[in-house]
Amino acid sequence: MSTTSQTVRRLAKRSVAALAGSGSGQRVLQFCSDRELVPPSRLPRTDVLSLVATAPTEMSQEERGFLYALVRGCQPRRVLEIGTSEGGSALVMATAMEANGGEGRIWTIDPMPRIAFDPALFRGRVESVVGASPGAVTEVAGRAGGPFDLAVIDGIHIHKQAAADLAAVRPHLADGAFVLMHDAFHFGVSEAARELVESDPEVHDVGYPCNRPRRVGERVTHAGFRMLRIGARSVDVAPLVAPTWAEVGLEPPLSPDLVDHDFWYCWAIEPCAYCQEHGLDPLSPPPQDATQPG
Repeated sequence: MSTTSQTVRRLAKRSVAALAGSGSGQRVLQFCSDRELVPPSRLPRTDVLSLVATAPTEMSQEERGFLYALVRGCQPRRVLEIGTSEGGSALVMATAMEANGGEGRIWTIDPMPRIAFDPALFRGRVESVVGASPGAVTEVAGRAGGPFDLAVIDGIHIHKQAAADLAAVRPHLADGAFVLMHDAFHFGVSEAARELVESDPEVHDVGYPCNRPRRVGERVTHAGFRMLRIGARSVDVAPLVAPTWAEVGLEPPLSPDLVDHDFWYCWAIEPCAYCQEHGLDPLSPPPQDATQPG
């Protein structure tokens, strides 16, 4: 019997054991239930789905969903939006921020904003600034009190405006920030993004996470998100995980000895070299004075 077949049979046996309530299965279930694997939302799911689906914006449902998930997952403290329109995309982001909790805020710029709903739905997280980009960007950056973690550019969809928006936003972006450009299938918008990526070594093209174009008339393509990332070519994970481990007084588990350690792999398939060397049970909690997780 091949190694792969043996592994599959072993996983199947253990899964059945877990479902049957055996000792090992119960330990895994208890292990998972003792940990907050998915942080809870502060908002009822029905409220979230309704606000995201019905927010007054021309974004497609997949674009709304992606924008919500991006803010929910990245948890930006400061967001800059260029192009308020009726406030729909700001509402999607504010809803994600409220679900996250914390102090996330959005500054949205438009020379003629026309919020199409009760601004109370922003839950105090959005400041609408009447002004035009690129001129208003510096003023808004001063109000924000720090660099932006996310910029959503959805202004006038022509090359010279998109390029000016990017040039104005770039100095005010944090290391690791994302830039999301809407209607990025417009040729002028996509060219502005390409030019910035090719001229700035700290701007990286993440591509089109929402990649369904929409034809408008005979000469224009709209829709789609194009994402850029600011910073080094490779992301350093250490500062991202450090706060989580600091909460429990432990150093982040970044030792080379732990690159193949995972509680589920070490339990379901085989103990890793670290577990074998230290005689660890992957489902047992580490000693109280441990500096590395078991």
